Amino acid sequence: MKFRYKRIPSDVDPKGYTLHPLIQVSLRHKNNVVDLRALIDSGAADCLFHRSIGEALGIDIESGRPKDYTGIARQSVVGYVHEIGLRVQGMSEWIKIEAAFIDAQVPPLLGQGGFFDSFQVIFERYRGRFEVNSRAQYRMRH
Repeated sequence: MKFRYKRIPSDVDPKGYTLHPLIQVSLRHKNNVVDLRALIDSGAADCLFHRSIGEALGIDIESGRPKDYTGIARQSVVGYVHEIGLRVQGMSEWIKIEAAFIDAQVPPLLGQGGFFDSFQVIFERYRGRFEVNSRAQYRMRH
């Protein structure tokens, strides 16, 4: 599926905005579903979400496997890893991923572990678009 980069207002960019590869996803744990916009981040080791999202899914956050994450400013935060379901807007299939829930103000991140393991992602920023394909879609095309 092809998506357009989203323009996000910027306080530091002279153009007044920055472009980001954001997509709408649904997260599922047991019978609970949360819909949100998430940033596709090839620099993120794993899929990361704020703990409030995990709580909305009915997850006991601290019962997960603890894992340390270090941000760009070298600050460290502990995340708790849980298996959840993820579905990309416009796709019918749910996939299982491991995601960490952290107590830090970060946007929902779709990273290498979980997201890039499960999807083909093609960035074409020069065209203002990017593409996300499931493994099944990729196999059908090649």
